Amino acid sequence: MKITSKHQKSGNRLKTNLFTLVLMLMNMGSYALIPVGGSSWTGNTSTDWNIGTNWSPNGVPTSSINVTIPSAPANQPVIGSAGGVCNNITINSGATLTITGSDGLTVYGNWTNNGSFTANTSTVTLSTSTSAQSIGGSSVTSFYNLTLNSSASNYFTVSLNTNM
Repeated sequence: MKITSKHQKSGNRLKTNLFTLVLMLMNMGSYALIPVGGSSWTGNTSTDWNIGTNWSPNGVPTSSINVTIPSAPANQPVIGSAGGVCNNITINSGATLTITGSDGLTVYGNWTNNGSFTANTSTVTLSTSTSAQSIGGSSVTSFYNLTLNSSASNYFTVSLNTNM
């Protein structure tokens, strides 16, 4: 959804449009505040990471989208054979991210795990060309395969709660 404003005699129309947008979002059943450039897992359709209707706003994350996985949805995300991609990822306390088999997730930003991560025999790739990346959070993260891929003179910071 895109909101644009042309020159108007009054600011009332823009205020009405923003109020309507807020009401529409409330009626969708998603109350999480999502930062610009971010997406929050809703699990509205299934557990499949690659189904757009499982995300708010609607759409599968890309390398420029920061994702948050909250604890509330009964359908927690599972990354299957299609793999997954995102910029920053935050797994909230009480939330779970699972990668099936030897499938993978590429993260172009930071990894923050405050919940639960099930790696199976997957590969998580931290990939960047522009900035330093970190792996952190309050929960222990155990990776089966972790690939650090940087095409610039960047560095990676790993917290003490990480098993590789």
